[in-house]
Amino acid sequence: MKIFVSRTNRYVAQVFKCYSKDDIGSGVLPLFRQILMTVRKSLKNTRNALYTCDFILDGDKRAKFEHIVQLYEIDKHKEIPSLYKLKDEHFNINDSYMKMRVNIAAWMLSNTVGAGLETYAETNGQGLLPPEAKNTAIFVRNMDQLFDSLNGYTLNPDAGKTYRTVLRDNSPHWELWDRLLTQIKNWKLIRKSDGRDHTNQFQFINGWMVTIQSVKKLWLRLKQMGISYLNLRNLNQDPLENLFCLIRQHGMSNNNPNCHQFVAALKTTVLNRMFLSGVRGANCEDDRCESLDNFAVFLNGEHTKQETIESSSSDQLEFVFNAEALTPEDSQGLAYVSGYILKKINLPDVNCETCKKQLYANKKNQFHKFTLLKEHRPDNEKLIYPSNIVILLVKNIHSLLQTYLDKNGHKANLETSFKSSFLKMYTNVLCDIHSCESLIIDKTVRLFMYKYFKNKQNQIPKKTAGSKRKKKPIFSQNKKIKL
Repeated sequence: MKIFVSRTNRYVAQVFKCYSKDDIGSGVLPLFRQILMTVRKSLKNTRNALYTCDFILDGDKRAKFEHIVQLYEIDKHKEIPSLYKLKDEHFNINDSYMKMRVNIAAWMLSNTVGAGLETYAETNGQGLLPPEAKNTAIFVRNMDQLFDSLNGYTLNPDAGKTYRTVLRDNSPHWELWDRLLTQIKNWKLIRKSDGRDHTNQFQFINGWMVTIQSVKKLWLRLKQMGISYLNLRNLNQDPLENLFCLIRQHGMSNNNPNCHQFVAALKTTVLNRMFLSGVRGANCEDDRCESLDNFAVFLNGEHTKQETIESSSSDQLEFVFNAEALTPEDSQGLAYVSGYILKKINLPDVNCETCKKQLYANKKNQFHKFTLLKEHRPDNEKLIYPSNIVILLVKNIHSLLQTYLDKNGHKANLETSFKSSFLKMYTNVLCDIHSCESLIIDKTVRLFMYKYFKNKQNQIPKKTAGSKRKKKPIFSQNKKIKL
């Protein structure tokens, strides 16, 4: 390992023209090493610290984990929840596996959670969030923007996220980092159990500041070399972690291989699965890299199977255009999903005034509060605000589809059968010329069918770490090494 590190240092020194030991010690290389270790680890540690401590922001403002838990409890009972990625097990603070997952930390400290906190903190009513939850919303939004700014990879903003882009001279990252550096320096962490200040016990605060300063210095050096932009997502160890994950999964269970087994698994991985996505249980994002070819395709070839579609009789549905059950508190996520569906369909005529009037809201109303707060820049709106007609249509499709799948989920051709039965009972209320309702129905049915079966799959009990076989192999000279 020492030889490998030494060779890597010499190679990087040559690339960055750092030929002296002093240059390597004070130049780009140590900064690069800090970047690799800090960003995602700091995000996890920030979320883990929020479990046990309140964050004091700007004097007397407090960010509390209890507000996120309360938001989840309110949202999970909605017909279409806004925090659909979060589950009950994600809030088990005693589970070390959940504390390790970067994606769960990113979900909890996301713009969606921030928008939800602000939505229900401003709504007066029984069982909703207290006004202090706005402080937690500000903290969550700042963490989401900070993580995006250090994890960008696209040339243009991805999905309206201003900071999830590559770094340039004119990037908005610089202003964000200057603002957050001042705030992070003033963070205070008060432990909930004793009410004392434990800020000095948490190293991730310095980690965030070191990372930001490191990226700034790295960019100044790269800019002098003529580089026009920096892909910040590549500054991580994900490829190495994904490789080791594939090796551990070789042969179904290869958690503690010896040298011979490791080499054999590595060869198989290189030939067959090195660049394949979908690594089970990986703690990394998909790097969106694809292999030009792999050994499995070479041996097996590509075979397309012609599936036989069986005809099935459509079950009758009782369609009721239910408008009374629509309330602002229960329909925030529904309105956001309806806008997403409108964004994904291709309208036959984008200039049709009738379609525009019936599909889109003339002005934002009480159902669009969550969607409006999810905008990353209020002065540059990227999201779609659907009309009440579309929201009601999507709601009724969701309710009827849930009932239909509960009764007929074991049958074939579910999508075709449901749409056929639905259209027989449905009376068109949208534009008669362009039939926009068929496009909405197609997209909505597919989306909610995926949601239904995904929820059913999540209800299946999963094996936990404690359920693994604890027996040691009879002939084993390998000892587990604690890293």
